[in-house]
Amino acid sequence: MGINNVRDLGHNGDDSWKDETIAYLGEPDANGRGDSHPEINVIMWAWCGGAADDPNATVSVDIDGDGTNENLNYMEYYCYNMTTLENMYPGVKFVYMTGHLNRWSQNTTINNQRIRDYCISNNKILYDFEDIECWDPDGNSYRDREPGQDCSYNVGDGTRGNWAIEWQNSHTEGVDWYTCESAHSQPLNANRKAYAAWWLFARLAGWEGPDAATEPPAAPSVLQANTISENQIDLNWQDNSDNESGFRIERSIYSNFSQINTITVTANTISYSDTNLNPATTYYFRVFAYNSIGDSSYSNEVNAATNQEVTLPPNAPSNFSAQAVSSTQINLSWEDNSDNEDGYRIERQVDNSGNYNLLTSLPINSTSFSDANLEHNKIYSYQVVAYNSYGVSSIAESDATTTEDTIAPDAPLLISAEALNHNQIYIVWNEPLDNTGGTGVSGYKIYRDSNPIPIADITNPSISEFTDSDLSPQTLYSYTIIAYD
Repeated sequence: MGINNVRDLGHNGDDSWKDETIAYLGEPDANGRGDSHPEINVIMWAWCGGAADDPNATVSVDIDGDGTNENLNYMEYYCYNMTTLENMYPGVKFVYMTGHLNRWSQNTTINNQRIRDYCISNNKILYDFEDIECWDPDGNSYRDREPGQDCSYNVGDGTRGNWAIEWQNSHTEGVDWYTCESAHSQPLNANRKAYAAWWLFARLAGWEGPDAATEPPAAPSVLQANTISENQIDLNWQDNSDNESGFRIERSIYSNFSQINTITVTANTISYSDTNLNPATTYYFRVFAYNSIGDSSYSNEVNAATNQEVTLPPNAPSNFSAQAVSSTQINLSWEDNSDNEDGYRIERQVDNSGNYNLLTSLPINSTSFSDANLEHNKIYSYQVVAYNSYGVSSIAESDATTTEDTIAPDAPLLISAEALNHNQIYIVWNEPLDNTGGTGVSGYKIYRDSNPIPIADITNPSISEFTDSDLSPQTLYSYTIIAYD
């Protein structure tokens, strides 16, 4: 209807409609409405042609009141003013609106989408005027066919059709559609805009729609309560209805429910974690479903007691053992003797240094850990404690464990065997590279021919030559060299 001389949202960032709204409603009252017109609970301002204004033009606004202005495009400024009104009058529902189609300019498309995006992102109420102009009653969209506000569209052969007139001509006036005044459009589209407005305002008034319940929901059943801790009990139940708006859980410390606390959860919910309860307390529960028609009967009643409050550190783990399973890994294991730990901490000492350092923290109920990527031939010692918010247990210590090298070195490479004279042969080889994960060569054994007994055991790994003496003249000898660690 407009207010005073302001009839619509105007053009180019005009905000007189906002000022006139405030002047009309008056000061906000205790119910969030205007004290001049407390009967007004819904307001919607309409566009005329303003939605086609330049989408790149801006208005300079001090949004935060800090003296610094920000540039808002016209649609951002429209949404900013609407939000300002919503905050001033929380008891009034402000309905946002898009402008009519304009096939001659993309400005309208851009501006309307900005309004649409803002409403979706911020959960606003939107009367999408433009969108209604893009659909016929059979659900056919003309949005990608250059639609106009008069319901015309691009047929594709260089001509334009009109979906509203076409639909009217194939349906019965007074039954399927109704003639009416419809500036810049067709009666059918005006009908659809009226239906959409009726639906919108009916829903705002509390109507739940055509699928609203016609009878109370069926009662939930098989309610169960399970104690989780000193302050939490988990509930679950069976949902036996398909028309509930939600469930209400009643909790009491009295078996006759003489005093209750009520918790509301959404439709189709079948479980709930009740937290912040008192320790060592028995709680009684029952559940019912509800909708706009009424409440179901109660589920079965159940009770559960929260655990005693934990005020002591956990018990110490026992039978703590450390077992080397390779030259780089030690496996740890222990018995969990506590039911109130928050986790475990393992500390490690290397080569009896006397300094234990935190190795890892593990979750509740842990009983093992593998310490990998260790060094060879090192002595590792471990200790483990359980902990909670009240402290740590006594320490469980493992025996010192040595990582042993279980990987043999690579074979040395024999370079040459050369006769020095009639009874000596000089042998030279290259020191091998140790296999991956090994600790290095400790020495070499030299074998002559097929004799299984070495003729030499060289314990200095830096030596890579040997002279074999007291040999028989004019005799062929063969040699084998092995490295060991």
